[in-house]
Amino acid sequence: RQMCIRDSCKSIGGELNNKSFEGVEIDSLASNPDEATWDDIVFIYDKKYLKNYQNLKGKAFILPDAVKSSLPEIPLPIVWVKRPRLVLK
Repeated sequence: RQMCIRDSCKSIGGELNNKSFEGVEIDSLASNPDEATWDDIVFIYDKKYLKNYQNLKGKAFILPDAVKSSLPEIPLPIVWVKRPRLVLK
């Protein structure tokens, strides 16, 4: 079942990087970026995946606030969360 990224943001207490992405539909959450599909929202908390973020599959990403200033502008939906490990609980 698809879910709107706006609703995903609300359910995990995240902040979307751009309101124009609020209507994006996602299929599921991928907690392992290596297993993500192009229709997933991908949860990334390990910095090793951020080094090559351009090569990751995913329609949207959940990233920790702590890396916000170290990444360039990414033209995809990003949900910024303060406590990323709590998202998976």
